[in-house]
Amino acid sequence: MESTGRVDNVREKSGRDDRVLPETRWLSAIIIPFLVVAFGILYLLPDHTQELFAWTIRPRMTPMMLGAAYIGGAYFFVCAATFARWHWVKVGFLPVTTFATFMGIATLLHWNSFNHSHITFFAWAILYFTTPFLLLGAWLRNRNTDPGTPDAHDFIVPRSVRFVIGMIGLIEVTPGEKDGHNNSRYSDHLALQCDPYRTPPLVKRAAEFTNHSAGK
Repeated sequence: MESTGRVDNVREKSGRDDRVLPETRWLSAIIIPFLVVAFGILYLLPDHTQELFAWTIRPRMTPMMLGAAYIGGAYFFVCAATFARWHWVKVGFLPVTTFATFMGIATLLHWNSFNHSHITFFAWAILYFTTPFLLLGAWLRNRNTDPGTPDAHDFIVPRSVRFVIGMIGLIEVTPGEKDGHNNSRYSDHLALQCDPYRTPPLVKRAAEFTNHSAGK
């Protein structure tokens, strides 16, 4: 929704027009096809990751869950490529940058798990070894257009609600006591510890890295 009146006057006087820069739009547009293709392989063809994806993922529920996350990411970048205001999409850039960074780290830690001869591995490596830097750069550059003022009809989340959400994130990543094998048990990581799908270590690593970044 376009805002009018006092808010626009403040933006004009501050020299910050809240626009999404062309390079941010182009970067978002370039990322979208990678995510859509990954969604198609993982969600629609979950039994064929060995032949079609960067690494073999079993059982079939696991690639479908990852594919669902990718189509959500594609939607975000469609918004970033098409929306008129920077502050409508700015909140998503740092979380996505964090996720991509930790996926790059997970790739290095589990290098032998990948299908190195497959073209999708090269796409995966290019994506996760470059996008953390590109997305962070886009955020740093585009934030200079942000006037820091909400639209007339924006809903401001109360500080108390933000505090509660932050505390939930903090509790989620608080380490519990270690077991006899020196493995940490996290208080809210039941989905990872009580895993009926036998999730591969690479997916677990990425999930835990993402939870840590969200909690911080």
